[in-house]
Amino acid sequence: MIAAGVFLAHKRIAAGLLEAANRDTYLRKLAKFFAITTAINIMIGTQGTYRAIEHMETAQFCGQSCHVMKPEFTAHQKSPHANVLCVDCHVAPGATGWVQSKAAGTRQLFDVVSSRVHYPIESAMETNRLVPSRLTCEQCHWAQKFDSTKLRVSFHFQDDAANTQTQTVLMLHTGGGDLGGIHGKHLGPGVEIHYAASDKQRQTIPWVEYRNRNTGEARTFLADGSTPQSAASLARHQMQCVDCHNRPTHTFELPERAVDGAMGLGHISPTLPYIKRKRWSCSK
Repeated sequence: MIAAGVFLAHKRIAAGLLEAANRDTYLRKLAKFFAITTAINIMIGTQGTYRAIEHMETAQFCGQSCHVMKPEFTAHQKSPHANVLCVDCHVAPGATGWVQSKAAGTRQLFDVVSSRVHYPIESAMETNRLVPSRLTCEQCHWAQKFDSTKLRVSFHFQDDAANTQTQTVLMLHTGGGDLGGIHGKHLGPGVEIHYAASDKQRQTIPWVEYRNRNTGEARTFLADGSTPQSAASLARHQMQCVDCHNRPTHTFELPERAVDGAMGLGHISPTLPYIKRKRWSCSK
């Protein structure tokens, strides 16, 4: 608009439509107008646009502006990642990731408006739109760092009058780096694991390949009833964090497990007769 105004003003002066006495006054007014509009444009472009982009990256925008994300938004507020922005896990860093996420958001908006949303909502893993873990999870978590052995105790209560308690005790050797453990075996230095899945959810895996670039070791595993020929036609994926930690934030507890956990922590008193049966039946 400024360029067009300068061009038109120049034509008017050149055509003699302005008297010589008024030219200086006209040019001063024109310069003031351009200065004011330029300042307004800069303010809108820097502050307004920046604030809009900043708002679009908040958890409230993701969870409350799109109604299909309400369950995930609620779970996120009570998760270990409650203070982590949605975009830090779901959007690749940089301008390219931002543009791709807005294009995906536009597509999702049209799906919602046109009632074409697929229920249950497919995960990014199912639609092959998953952002690689190295661009999201591993920006904060270092998979090769050695971690100590972890002890986990799970409570379970029967639905009898005494709410009879049993416990499952697990010792998890997380490990990392070249020191073995779960992380070391799957994500250690030089380790690459590829697998083939026969379903979109990647729950049925008939073929797995292990390679270690540092040692040259390579091994292939086939499930019973599978052959190299049948696995060759399946889509192959490289193992990453989300193959195991598939719901690190948006966790939805099953009713029975949720009641067991609350009773084990003492939030629900296990001394109340039949409380497990009553709370479980209510939660269902």
